[in-house]
Amino acid sequence: MKKLIIPLFLMMASLTLVAQEVFSHRDAVRIATYLNFDLSLFKNSPIPSDADVKRAVGVRSGEYVGLIVPECKLSAESFDNIGNKIIPVGQVWFHKITFLKDGEPTGLDKMQICPFTYRDTETKVALCLLGVKKKDNGDLELLVYGKEKTPLIVLPLKKAETKQEFPIEADAEISGSYATVTLKIVGKYQANFQVTEQNY
Repeated sequence: MKKLIIPLFLMMASLTLVAQEVFSHRDAVRIATYLNFDLSLFKNSPIPSDADVKRAVGVRSGEYVGLIVPECKLSAESFDNIGNKIIPVGQVWFHKITFLKDGEPTGLDKMQICPFTYRDTETKVALCLLGVKKKDNGDLELLVYGKEKTPLIVLPLKKAETKQEFPIEADAEISGSYATVTLKIVGKYQANFQVTEQNY
C-alpha cells in the first residue's frame, strides 16, 4: 500500500504553482489513508495518534506539500477540562518542508522521516504529531513532535473564533524563502509558525 502514495507525490512535485493550492477532499483523504496504513510508523511515537483520515486537509505549492489529519472525535469539547495532560490533536505531514525555530530550519535528526519507494524512485515525507496541554497559568500551548519525546517546537494556542469545515485547517502566506502558517483548530483556537524548504 505504501507504494501507492508515490505517484501522487510525484504528480504534486511536477506542478508549478505560483501560490498554494488546496487539495480536493477526495485527494486529501486518499493520501491520508495511504500514509496511515503502515502503523509501524507510530510504534515509537512520543504521543499516540488515532487519525481521522476522512477529515484530512492538504495544501501544496509546487513540490512543497503539507497535509493535516485531525484526531478522531476532535471537537471544541475536547479542550474542556484539559488539565495539564497532553491531548493528541492531529498529524502534520510534510514533503520538502520543515519548521523554522529561532530562524533556523529544524534538523533532519529531529524529524521523523518516512521513505517511500516506487519503481526504483524514492521520495520521503516527514511526520509530526500535534498535542495540546494547559500551562500552570491556564493558557494552552500547542506541542509539535518529531521523532523525540521532547517537542520540536512549543507554540501559544490562542483563542480565535473562526468558521471552518474541518477540525483542523491552515492558511499559509508565502514570503520569500519561508511561509507563515496559521493553524486553526476546531473553530476556537489558532497557532502560528513558520516553515521553510528542506530536502530529505
